[in-house]
Amino acid sequence: MSLETPVGAGGVVRQSRSTQRAAQRRRPLRRLTGADRAVVVAMIVVPTLFVIGLVWLPAIASVILSFTSWSGIGPISEIEFIGVENYVNVATIYPPFWPAVQHNLIWLVFVFVGPTVLGIFLAVLLDKEMRFSRFYQTALYVPVVLSLALVGFIWQLIYSRDQGLLNAVTGSNVDWYGDPNVNLWAVLFAFG
Repeated sequence: MSLETPVGAGGVVRQSRSTQRAAQRRRPLRRLTGADRAVVVAMIVVPTLFVIGLVWLPAIASVILSFTSWSGIGPISEIEFIGVENYVNVATIYPPFWPAVQHNLIWLVFVFVGPTVLGIFLAVLLDKEMRFSRFYQTALYVPVVLSLALVGFIWQLIYSRDQGLLNAVTGSNVDWYGDPNVNLWAVLFAFG
């Protein structure tokens, strides 16, 4: 397809679309005005300052203070550098430390592997135009939209030792959230 461009004295020059696009690409871009530049700078600088001030500085200060004996209360002049003594103490003196590390590793594996693999698998299945796919999509997406507090309330109704659905159906009296042998697995199942 060609376009006609008038050229003085009634003459017409035919240009193809590709020639026209090339001519448009050669035009210089419009320069930003001073106000536009100020807005762009503000949109970059203000959030960056917030992130640095509210996330990075406290995080770095926490790491630095972990090498001191300061309790966090009192003047900064009382800060005394003690090296890795706090880390040695937590690993040797504090008994719940290693089970907490183990639980965190289990959570890490579960959260990154389980839902990711299951989510991709379900997404592929739901992408195939099968019967009731809209119903399945809704059923899988509704828990994502629900508030975390509402989901916690629903799972409390299921896991409660006295009035929970799970204990009523199985006839047991397990404290799902209070028993350290099963609480991690109960929470993982509720989370998943």
